[in-house]
Parts: sequence; C-alpha cells; structure tokens
Amino acid sequence: MGEIHVEVGEGPAGQPIATIVLDGFDSPSTATVSRIVSGRDALIRGGRDVTILGSGSLIDWDVPLGHETTYVVSTSTERLTATVTVPSGVGWISDPQDPSVAVAFAARPGMGTDLIVTAGALESGRFSAESSTTSILGADLPVATGGTRMRAASLPITVVALTREAVDGFTELLRGGSVLVFRPTPRTPLMDPVSYVLLPDVTVKPVGARRGRPETLFESEGTLVRPLARPVAWTFWTYSSALALYVSEDGMTALTYTQVAAIAATNGFSYAGVARDPRMGGALG
Repeated sequence: MGEIHVEVGEGPAGQPIATIVLDGFDSPSTATVSRIVSGRDALIRGGRDVTILGSGSLIDWDVPLGHETTYVVSTSTERLTATVTVPSGVGWISDPQDPSVAVAFAARPGMGTDLIVTAGALESGRFSAESSTTSILGADLPVATGGTRMRAASLPITVVALTREAVDGFTELLRGGSVLVFRPTPRTPLMDPVSYVLLPDVTVKPVGARRGRPETLFESEGTLVRPLARPVAWTFWTYSSALALYVSEDGMTALTYTQVAAIAATNGFSYAGVARDPRMGGALG
C-alpha cells in the first residue's frame, strides 16, 4: 500500500510551496493528485496521469495560505490523503509559469513586505451571466435564456509599491503575462484561496516621483479565470549531477546513503529538501 505525506518549503522566490511525497508503490501506478480546500476539490498542476513506481514527489506551487488543505492521491486501487495548513502572515502573487517570479503582499505596511494591496481593493466585483430575452407574439412576458453566472469580474486591484525593489518585482510580474496567481490570506473578500486573475490593463502612477521617492501605484480591474492546467516547467537536479556531489574528486570514494541522510538531518533538510537542493545549503559544497 502506498503512503503520502506533505512537506512545506520555500520556492525559488521565497514563496511557500508544498511537496507531496509518495512512497511504497511496488508496482507502476497511474494517479491523479488533487487538493481539497473549503470543500472544493481541484486538480493541482501536473497532477493528472502521474506515473509512480517506488517513490516520487510532486510540487504544488499554488498551495493555499492559512487554509486547511487536504491532498488526495487517487489510483485505480486506493485513495490516499494528507492534510496540511501553511501559515503565512502575507499573501503572494506569482507568475503561473515561472516560479522564480513571485512577490509577497499585505494589507498594510509593517507586515514584512513593501507591496501593499490597499483598503477597498478586492472588496467589490461584478458577477455576470450571459442572458437574452425573446418576446412571444401575444404574450405579455418575454422568454429568458441564460448561462451560468461567472465568478467576479471588474474586481478592483490597487497595489502600492513602497520601495524600488517592490516596484521592480511587481513590474517583472506584470511583464510576464496578463494572468497572475493570487494567494491571499484568509478572509479576503471575493477571492478563492488560489485565484487566477486576468489583468488586461494596468495603470501605473509613480506617485512619489515628484518628491524623489519610489512609491508607485498600480491600478487595474481583474477578472477571475480558470486555472492553468499545464504543469510548471522547472529545472531540477538530475541523478548524475547530484551524484557528482557525493563522489570524491578522484572518483574513488563516495558518501553512502546513511551518511547523506545524517548530513541532511544535521542541517535540517527533509527528503524533499534534499531533492530540491542536494548541496543542502552548502553543506556539500
């Protein structure tokens, strides 16, 4: 029987991520990996038709913040679950295709980030449905047809960047594409724990320029859209490049699995952490 556990860590930009670690699959299995948050089940990116043999892992780059999240791995013969809550005092905005581009945001200064989503932002929106009416000859009421009501559109988003670094970071995000991933902290109105937001037009106002200050205002109206289905493409260590760290320069001696595990434990690295960084923060050069 397979096993599952979840390890919380940091992505390349310091943003919270979750690694779903799978083990104990003695025969090849095809699985789907999803997460349940507030009663809603959603497939994580890259979680469809995952082939598992022995052990492996899958990163959820969009793990919700401050919400109890249950990960579900389903195969033809079993269903495995693991639950985790990722604490965070700030929200995160990221590029859905490039995990190295992400910035933290907060509702007010002094929360550990210089990117502020101002009061009033994200607190109103328009919920539209395609509809039409047809008048019937001799009838005093028309016939109506309508579609499913869409999620929030015309969602006001006002962001203030207080430092040059914050301005540059958010500008880089905007240049990467028109759809961004918002992961707000709990109790944010109108937004899901993981929200893909279309920002077609953004107005930039360098409000601090006249005083020689970097403060910049970004204003837009967003629309919630369907999540991207494509997995994140990100370069990981290969087996051979990791092995080279554990073999002496003359190729005559190598660290054993037990020795590597001991170094990992000493430096506070988990299984998933070693997979992401075989150097273990410089412990192996």
